[in-house]
Amino acid sequence: MSFSFSEERGRRLRRRLLAAAACLVCVWWLTGPQAGAGEATARGKKANIIWIDEAGVQHEEAARDIEYGYLTRVYLNVPKDGKKYKDEVRQRKGLPLGSEYISFSVMDRIELDWGKDETTGASRLNVKVIQANGKIRQGGGTTLAGASHPASPYFTFTVGGEPRRIEILPMSGDADRAGKPRLVAIQFVL
Repeated sequence: MSFSFSEERGRRLRRRLLAAAACLVCVWWLTGPQAGAGEATARGKKANIIWIDEAGVQHEEAARDIEYGYLTRVYLNVPKDGKKYKDEVRQRKGLPLGSEYISFSVMDRIELDWGKDETTGASRLNVKVIQANGKIRQGGGTTLAGASHPASPYFTFTVGGEPRRIEILPMSGDADRAGKPRLVAIQFVL
């Protein structure tokens, strides 16, 4: 009789200890340093934006709420308000590059670099995406979603609560980009 009594008592003690440990873990998780920091620790939510202003001075700013925006043109069967088309704004938390969509949450860095095409001598935008796992994806500016639309695709972000917007101008020449802000890189941080 006493053997089964002490065995039952040991089981109850183990259950109580496990329940107490689970409660302590819950309390630590709710009140610990990471409480409420889900947004701050998620990749793709914060980034250091490196850009060049109208005067050619390079800036680096901590940004939040980063989005890639572009317009798509939808042609209508029946003209509306004298137009045969309507433009729709698209905002994405990732980069549609070529035939794939890469979410900001898997990116480490985006680099935008203007170079010269060897065959034509025309300026060309090169887009390089470095993912968090080390995989590198590259494409030309013409492969970005919205590149063929008359209005340029753009990045929007906030710095200190103030909204900002920088157009990418992937189809423009050197003269068209002169005197306009230019994005150099986006470095995502945790």
